[in-house]
Amino acid sequence: SLYEGRTSCAKLGIQGKLGFRIASYIALSLVAKQMQAGMIDAAGQTLQQALAALEKVDQSLRTPPPPVRALGALLVEDDANEQALLSSYLRMSGIRVDVVGDGSEALEFLSYRQRPDIVLMDMRLPRFDGPSTVAAIRENPAYQGLTIFAVTGSSPTEFNLPLGKRGVDAWFQKPLNPARIVEAITTLPHPN
Repeated sequence: SLYEGRTSCAKLGIQGKLGFRIASYIALSLVAKQMQAGMIDAAGQTLQQALAALEKVDQSLRTPPPPVRALGALLVEDDANEQALLSSYLRMSGIRVDVVGDGSEALEFLSYRQRPDIVLMDMRLPRFDGPSTVAAIRENPAYQGLTIFAVTGSSPTEFNLPLGKRGVDAWFQKPLNPARIVEAITTLPHPN
C-alpha cells in the first residue's frame, strides 16, 4: 500500500517531499503493474489510496508552519558605519537588532526594553566602555545568563575581562567575519 511505501521511506531516512515523491512513484508503478496483470479492482484501490495520501500531503504543505520567534540582539557600537553594516547583516540573517552607541545606553536599554537573546559589545566606547558595561550587566541578577559577545578591534589581552559567566561568552576581533557571528548566535541555546 502507499502507507507502507511512505513508512519504508521514513525507515530509510527519506522524509518530506522527496520521501513522499518516491512513495508516490512506487504506488503509481504498482498501479501500472496491477493494470498490466488485469487486476483492475486492486489497481483502483491502490490509486484511491495514493490520491487520498496525496491530498493529505497537499493539505499539510498548504498549512504554514508555526511562527518561530526571531532571535534578538542588542548591538552596542559607537561607529555609525559599523552599526549599519553589522545590524543589516544580522537582520538579513533573521535576527532582530536594536542598536545603541555606548555602554550607558545599553544599560538603559536593558532596564526598559525586552531582554535580548544576546548583546554584541564593542569594548572601546565613549562615556561608559565595554568592560565597565559587561561588569555592570554581570553584577545585575536580572541579567543572569545573558549572552555577551565582544565585537571589537581590541585583542582580549588588552582588557582584564574573563571569558565565561563573569565576562564575555565569546570574543570576535575586527575585522569581523559576520557569518561566524551569526553562526555563533544561532547555535547557542537561548532561554530568554
